[in-house]
Amino acid sequence: MKLFVFNPEHDMALASNLLHFTPPRAACLIRRNMDFLPSLWAEPEDIILVEDNAIAEERAQQLNINYNGKFFTRDMLQQQLLSGLVLDAVCPWGWDLNIRNDMLQYGIESDLLPDSSSLDAIRKTSHRRWASENLLLPLRNINGTTGVSCAASTVDEVQQLLSLHGSVVLKAPWSGSGRGIRYVGKRCNVSRKRYDSLTSHLKGWIKNVIKEQACVMVEPWYDKAVDLGMEFYAYGNGSVKYSGLSLFHATDGVYDGNILGSEDSLEARLCRFVSADLLHEVAREAVALLSSRLHKSYQGPLGIDMIIVRDESKWLLHPCVELNLRATMGHVALALSRNKSMEGKLMHITAAPDYCLKISSVSQP
Repeated sequence: MKLFVFNPEHDMALASNLLHFTPPRAACLIRRNMDFLPSLWAEPEDIILVEDNAIAEERAQQLNINYNGKFFTRDMLQQQLLSGLVLDAVCPWGWDLNIRNDMLQYGIESDLLPDSSSLDAIRKTSHRRWASENLLLPLRNINGTTGVSCAASTVDEVQQLLSLHGSVVLKAPWSGSGRGIRYVGKRCNVSRKRYDSLTSHLKGWIKNVIKEQACVMVEPWYDKAVDLGMEFYAYGNGSVKYSGLSLFHATDGVYDGNILGSEDSLEARLCRFVSADLLHEVAREAVALLSSRLHKSYQGPLGIDMIIVRDESKWLLHPCVELNLRATMGHVALALSRNKSMEGKLMHITAAPDYCLKISSVSQP
């Protein structure tokens, strides 16, 4: 019997590295309204931790989907643990110091949780520089790929890279969902967080990121056509499995939605830009790299975000924009896509104040 926990604030908690992390209101609403999501891959005997049983049941039923597991509130879980409930594993959306502490407070035995060294390894591997050095660089050896990501430890280094590329994207090493990202240069076609140059305000932001996270990542601005991802599962013994493609859309780095469909249908959409052979080769090499470099440091779902970009008259695949060492909305899309009636539909999260998961018949995000 497994305990599943949806903690969408994971990326922010990982960046803070605090034992007690208070997520922003939006993250709390997403957690409350979407905490049923692990029921998509749970077994009937498993437990999904939710804030409110009735809301979880209602949200799952509204999607008209098959789901498994039993919805437990915190009080129910603690009561069952006191009554002798035995768990085999704890499976959060992502592991960080805060969620481990929460589980201990709920009464979960520490031997079911990662120790401090394991959490340190997860945090180190989640750093954007790790993905740049261990995934992007070797994947760039594949023909048909592109991508550059540099770690800058001073404002002067950022300025040099801006002068080199003309327009760049600055990223805090630990950040997610569009947070911790700034765009610099006139070619950056975004609606927010864009600067024409390194203003004093932006320099202050850069210095603060470097102070807190040792560096800031600098990437050239790319003329993006498609957002995609490849989803995987690491078994914690050096074995990694490819789970499938994810075709999604993001605006200014913020997730908008996923196209649902079979592997073949998603691949066909992507093959308007790049070849199936390229996608297959990148997937194979990513499995090999993740297997050797994660080894036993992580067990659970993970995903690599990628983009297809225009380079003069041709299309190239950027094979590692970021590594998500956690479950992703791509894994949710894969689970939903097992139902053939979902083919071609759009899975998306509604805007504030609702933050609910919806599925519509629109074929493009």
